Amino acid sequence: MSEAKGGDKVADKRTSVQYAMISEMREFCEARQIIPSLQNQVLSLTVQLQCIAQNLAQWIKPCADA
Repeated sequence: MSEAKGGDKVADKRTSVQYAMISEMREFCEARQIIPSLQNQVLSLTVQLQCIAQNLAQWIKPCADA
């Protein structure tokens, strides 16, 4: 009888691990879909910041020369 309970605990533990692995795989798949979009957004923001920095530098330069 104790063997059956012990076997149930092993099966429960195995099921828990399987659910955890499935959850991890889902998160991994979601990340693979989201990451390219995030990379594009970072690139776009980087370009925008560079433009702002250049505009600011052009605006500050005449003030510094005055």
